[in-house]
Amino acid sequence: MASCSGVEFWFVTAELTGAELTGTELTGAELTEAKLTEGKLTGAELTEAQLTGAELTEAELTEAKLTEAVTETELTEAELTETELTGAELTGAQLTDAELTEAELTEAELAGAELTGAELTGAELTGAELTGAELTGAELTGAELTGAELTGAELTEAELTGAELRGADRSSSHMFPRVRIK
Repeated sequence: MASCSGVEFWFVTAELTGAELTGTELTGAELTEAKLTEGKLTGAELTEAQLTGAELTEAELTEAKLTEAVTETELTEAELTETELTGAELTGAQLTDAELTEAELTEAELAGAELTGAELTGAELTGAELTGAELTGAELTGAELTGAELTGAELTEAELTGAELRGADRSSSHMFPRVRIK
């Protein structure tokens, strides 16, 4: 892992399309509006990174750590399998068709996030804020949604087979009639 511990990184509006940053230590990095399309960030440490407005379409973030990161950003078709996003600020983030299998999203802020067609099989969403989130056609098989806030969330055609919804607030969520729960 490349380590830049103790060094402040400011990549505001940087052009990093396709950049190879696998395993890089970028804790607290300032990446506002950076272009990381198709970037390779597998296993990167991005805890508390500022990614507001960053472009991460089709980026590879498998097993990356974005704990408490601010990522109000474009993550369409991003690879986030087993990524650590505990407490991440993802309000309004674009995650259409993103791969979030077994991602850790405990207490993540996803209000108004666009998750249409996202793959969230086995994802941990305990206590996540999903108010007004768009989850049409999302795959949530085996996902843990205990205590999640789903008020006003759109779950039409979402797959919730084996998902745990105990204590989740589903008032005013658009789950029926086309949500699949088995």
